[in-house]
Amino acid sequence: MSGACRGFACKLVICATVALLLPALAPSAETLAYSCLSHCYGTVTWNGLVDGGNVNISVNNTYMNNGVYFITNELWLNDIGPTCTIDGLPVNVSWVEVGMMAQGGNYFYFWADCRPGSLFVSHRLANVPSSDFGKTPYFEITRVSSSSFKVSVVSPNYVRTEYSQSNSMVPDQIVIGEELYGTSGGWADEASWTSSQYIHSGYHYYQTRDGDRKDINAPVQAWWAVVPAPGNNGGDWRARCGCGS
Repeated sequence: MSGACRGFACKLVICATVALLLPALAPSAETLAYSCLSHCYGTVTWNGLVDGGNVNISVNNTYMNNGVYFITNELWLNDIGPTCTIDGLPVNVSWVEVGMMAQGGNYFYFWADCRPGSLFVSHRLANVPSSDFGKTPYFEITRVSSSSFKVSVVSPNYVRTEYSQSNSMVPDQIVIGEELYGTSGGWADEASWTSSQYIHSGYHYYQTRDGDRKDINAPVQAWWAVVPAPGNNGGDWRARCGCGS
């Protein structure tokens, strides 16, 4: 988002600049405080060349009253090395991301990319339908050509396909989990990331091992409810944020 270092890049660099309504319980969030202007995470990462990734993410109560700060539950597909630019800051990673974002009292589906040699761009999609709560929508990012990636959101009540074009990424990293930016005004109930898969040459394969890296920064809490292993369908990653409570 404009005015804030976004996504996986914030794990690699110090930010040069510090982006269905849920009224119930929201006022209490205003009294809480935390320090996540350099972003806080509850994520797990797998390294290795892939063509894409997919995961199911549960829709639970997630709230942010601020119009600049945000909380996301999402999937990232990264290419470490190629430079893209976010808020005027070049970073040595390019990526595509998709998921759900709480911001300004709204909770909505979104996707974004920071393509090699280009700028970070975020795309707000539809508000998460109230009937999607308690469900586990499917999210996928997959390469469809040497310069294009398909981004998919499939829920019981919303389906959307977008494309990241003119994108020369060669993905070598998949990340799933929660991201928090800001200092107050937000919280997120426990969410799950299940049926996590990587995509190679058009085939989908369940993750069968713990990730190569975890980033877990208070107040975000994250853990494996079920560690990926052969036969358990990609594991079950969990994250929540009391955000100061």
